[in-house]
Amino acid sequence: MPAIVRESVPPRWQRRKDARPGEILEAALDVFVRQGFSAARVQEVARQAGVTTGTVYLYFASKELLFEAAVMQAMDAMLTPSEQRVRAHQGTAESLLIELTRRWWKTTTTDPRYAGIPQLIGGEAERFPELARHYVTEVLDRGRAMFVKVLKRGIAAGEFRPHDVQYSCRLLMAPIQYAFEYNASLARFDSRKRFDRGYLDAHLDIYLRGIRC
Repeated sequence: MPAIVRESVPPRWQRRKDARPGEILEAALDVFVRQGFSAARVQEVARQAGVTTGTVYLYFASKELLFEAAVMQAMDAMLTPSEQRVRAHQGTAESLLIELTRRWWKTTTTDPRYAGIPQLIGGEAERFPELARHYVTEVLDRGRAMFVKVLKRGIAAGEFRPHDVQYSCRLLMAPIQYAFEYNASLARFDSRKRFDRGYLDAHLDIYLRGIRC
């Protein structure tokens, strides 16, 4: 009787090395958002990524650096396509503003981890101010700069009335961020659940009426 040859499936930690950091960061984001920074353990990140704890520390020297890198990878994945769209867009500033806002909404509501990141950063800001400062300068300021660029483009084209685009940008973003945070925390106790696509449509309608010429 011929011997049965079983196909050998290599364990995850034998995959190519260049795949490891990204997989570790994906696992880290899941763990940090679910458990919070203080409670999260590097051992749990390693287990979820399918690597040893030593492998995690091979790429990231501390839990703080792992956390920072996980957040930056996630935010870069969200911001980079939108920034590229701003550079390539040939239509009106208003259509671009709507497109970017809806893209932000879709990405965050499709992957709830994105909604959990601001809460996580805010909750740890007192204990880890450098992490919070880095998030503001490398994520929030980057996102604001993108929207400010579109608002300025609209003013220059005569689509939007002249106004303080720094304040206007924050007025555009704040109600949406509030909706994300509410949906990630209190929405399960709210039978009306009105922070939905209709809320976004209403917000854009009111906001754009306020800045159009």
